[in-house]
Amino acid sequence: MFTTLCTTAGLKAFQLKLNQERLLKEEINLSWVQKLSWRDFEKQTALAYRRQGYEVKETGSDGPDGGIDLVLKKNGKITVVQCKHWKSWHVGVSPVRELLGAKTAEKADAAIFIASGDYTEPAQRFAKQNDITLISHTEFIELIRQFQRDQLPQVSAPSCPLCQSPMLLKTAKKGASAGNNFWGCSTWPNCKGSRTVSA
Repeated sequence: MFTTLCTTAGLKAFQLKLNQERLLKEEINLSWVQKLSWRDFEKQTALAYRRQGYEVKETGSDGPDGGIDLVLKKNGKITVVQCKHWKSWHVGVSPVRELLGAKTAEKADAAIFIASGDYTEPAQRFAKQNDITLISHTEFIELIRQFQRDQLPQVSAPSCPLCQSPMLLKTAKKGASAGNNFWGCSTWPNCKGSRTVSA
């Protein structure tokens, strides 16, 4: 029994590390979000919150989840999270109302609803009145990009391909790559050498 538990724990740790490494190589944008399965949508969310120091329990399953997919614990407080990766672009008030019921049933301190789309005005109103945090696709993308930024500094900085100076991790602010990370020469603007993060 003990050996089985250790093996299971080891496999889970290996899978978590593998998922993290894969996520670091992804270009995070709306297209990436839309290609995720509902299961991966939950798992990427769990990874991001673990990186923020939360203890995360994944409660979602193939069956009814009681309105809760993740339970976050940090500093003695409990937050329940509902993840919805729907083809429908707008989330209405009904599922947000269900999350409030789940929060009350679990006696949680806070509740977060994360969607792959956006929310209707009634849903936004209800959430504001009941202190529920709504995270839309744009905020979800930023959550995952922040995970990447938190992880990437652990990678050794490469040398500039033009002048061999150390490089710094930067985030593009303009153009088609806006929001994405890249390596830029530390002597910029004297040297404009750059590398992609995976290079």
